[in-house]
Amino acid sequence: VRREGELLLIRIAELAELPDLYGQPLIARALNEQNPILSITPRSNRIERDRHAGVFFLALAALRGARNLYTHDVKTPVDPAEATMWLSTLQYLNQQLDRAAQIASPESPNNASEPPADD
Repeated sequence: VRREGELLLIRIAELAELPDLYGQPLIARALNEQNPILSITPRSNRIERDRHAGVFFLALAALRGARNLYTHDVKTPVDPAEATMWLSTLQYLNQQLDRAAQIASPESPNNASEPPADD
């Protein structure tokens, strides 16, 4: 799960041409709702914007809920059923990236985005 999460981040960085970002800042910059570099859908109507937003938030959740958990908590045994669900989630995100189009330049000033605040 950890390795698949890392590969997902590497793929996002490559598609968005953001080699210097990693983790939450990378996802926030590449997939944010307002001015994404990568768009999962054309975002021309509410359904498409909601789908894009869903992928954005799911990517953040997968990073924090799976990759970080499996990276930083190496002592807790991994439940096979939970690991399978996380792997399915990461596979879904990779499938969505297959549809992604780069719609903005990484250098675009309108693309700066702060990651969501931790709650």
